[in-house]
Amino acid sequence: MLKVTTRELKDVKKWKLRTNPFKAINDFDELKSEQRWENKEHIKEYNKNFGRRKKISPGKNVFKYYKKVNLPIDIKTWNYLRLRKPYYIMPLGWENIAKFGGKVIDMGCGDGDVIQNLIDFVENYWKKEKIKPKKLKIIGVDLNKSRIENAKSLVKSKSKFISTDFIIGDLTIKNSKIFKKNYFDFCICTAVLEMLDNYKFENFLNNLNKIVKKGLYIQELIEKFPGGYPRENMNIHLLKRGFIIKKKYKIFSQPFDKKKLFKPVISAILLHQNIYAEK
Repeated sequence: MLKVTTRELKDVKKWKLRTNPFKAINDFDELKSEQRWENKEHIKEYNKNFGRRKKISPGKNVFKYYKKVNLPIDIKTWNYLRLRKPYYIMPLGWENIAKFGGKVIDMGCGDGDVIQNLIDFVENYWKKEKIKPKKLKIIGVDLNKSRIENAKSLVKSKSKFISTDFIIGDLTIKNSKIFKKNYFDFCICTAVLEMLDNYKFENFLNNLNKIVKKGLYIQELIEKFPGGYPRENMNIHLLKRGFIIKKKYKIFSQPFDKKKLFKPVISAILLHQNIYAEK
C-alpha cells in the first residue's frame, strides 16, 4: 500500500502540473523512449515494478487479485495521487464534458482521485471560459469494495450543478445489464484496459459501446508487465464500436531524464497512452 510523506507531497507540487496539464506531450519522443534504458535509476525501479507485478499476479491474473484486495488510503496519499497522476492522466477532451454536461461514468474509478480532478477541471473551466454551469452527474464504478468506500468519503464538489455516486460493478461480464442503453454521455477509463485479457476486453468495450453515446477518454499503461495486456492499436477496437479517435498521445509516467528519476520516486519511466474518442 502506497503511503507518502509530507516531503514527497511537496516534491510532486514542484512538477507544476496544474499550470501545464499537458506537459507530458512535449516531454516524450521515441528517442527518449530508448534513452531511458541508459538511466540506472530507471532500470532499478523497472525491475522493482516488474517483480511486484509478477508477485501479485500468479497465473497472470492481476484482475482477480485486484478484485479481492483491501486497499485503504489516507488523505495525504490521496492528495498526492491527485497531484501526481495528471502527468500521465491528462484532461484530454475533458472540455467537452464541461461544455455539454450530462452523465459521466468513470469505469474503474479506484479511490475517486481522477473524478476529483475532473470536478476541479470542470469547475475551473466554467469559471475561466465564463460558461454557464451545466448539470453534471458523475458515477464512479469499480470492482473493489474498499476503493469505492474510499471514493465515497473523499470526493467533494463545491458546485450544486455537480453530483456524484459510487457503485460496485463489472463491465467485463458479457451483455452486462447494469445501465440502460445510451445512459451516459461520456466515459473516463483509466488503468483498466491494461488488466483485461482479450475476452474481458471485448466484453468491456461492447458494454461501454451500449451505454456511452458521445465521448470516451482512455488512459492505459502500454509497457509489458506480468498480468498485463498492453494494446497500442486501440483505433482498431474503437472503430469497430463507432468511436473515432480525435486525440492520441504516447507519454511517459513522469518527466524524462537520462540520469535520474524525478522525486518522489514511485515507478520507472513507463510508457502510457492517452486517447480521446467520439461517436
